[in-house]
Amino acid sequence: MARVTFISTNIWVPWGGSEVLWNQAAHHLLKQGHEVSASYQWWPNPAEQLTRLEEAGGIVNFRRNSLAKRVVRRFRPVDENAWLDRWRPDLAVITLSNWPWALDVLEGCARRRIPYIGLLEGVSPAQWVNDGDAARYRSALEGARVFCFVSKANRDLIRMQVASDLPNSTVVRNPFNVDYDAAPEWPAPSGFFEIAAVSRIELTSKGLDILIQTLAMPKWKARPLRATLYGDGPQRKVLESLTNYLNVPSVCFGGFASDIAALWSRHHALI
Repeated sequence: MARVTFISTNIWVPWGGSEVLWNQAAHHLLKQGHEVSASYQWWPNPAEQLTRLEEAGGIVNFRRNSLAKRVVRRFRPVDENAWLDRWRPDLAVITLSNWPWALDVLEGCARRRIPYIGLLEGVSPAQWVNDGDAARYRSALEGARVFCFVSKANRDLIRMQVASDLPNSTVVRNPFNVDYDAAPEWPAPSGFFEIAAVSRIELTSKGLDILIQTLAMPKWKARPLRATLYGDGPQRKVLESLTNYLNVPSVCFGGFASDIAALWSRHHALI
């Protein structure tokens, strides 16, 4: 059996959509009898998904960005990937929640001759690599056993940024929290066409402010449509203020929802 380690480079939130795919893969490998470890940013209250991973037999290495470490970095280089020397996995799976990001992790595996798979979750046409890093990123992506993207558009954009066809790349779809064969009945008439937006409420990535501005247009205000925003995030109050400022009564906030199948049974469309 193999030793597989999953390296999450997410340092912004305790848990997010970029963690779901690797987490499901980790549980799948544990059930097959493989030895699984994960490296994750330390948070005061760790995500329950990490606790469940440990309960299933996985080992979680929490990375701490302490004040002492930050002081040491000012005076001498610190190898942030030294823990790989202890684990010595047969394969590393590195999740990049954003781009460009985690070059040191990719290169850390390459230097140690640890085979690695890359998984890039989020890209933006407004974020490009700099001259000094372009060749390094190209080498890091081409050096992966497989480099995975969650959409074709993401892969096409990164091909342009690193000027490479990335023949070792593939598209792997993110999982969703509804049975594949689910076929909910069309919701009963309510007087409104009900649409739902399900996401973290964070405007840079999700663009929910554009939705609010669109629904503020007179022709949309005049239509029997209601949009419910499900989820939470660091800019919910900002978005609520924008909704009030633009006087958009067709938008409401539904909070966090765990039963996604039931949610879709009450709505006519996803936006």
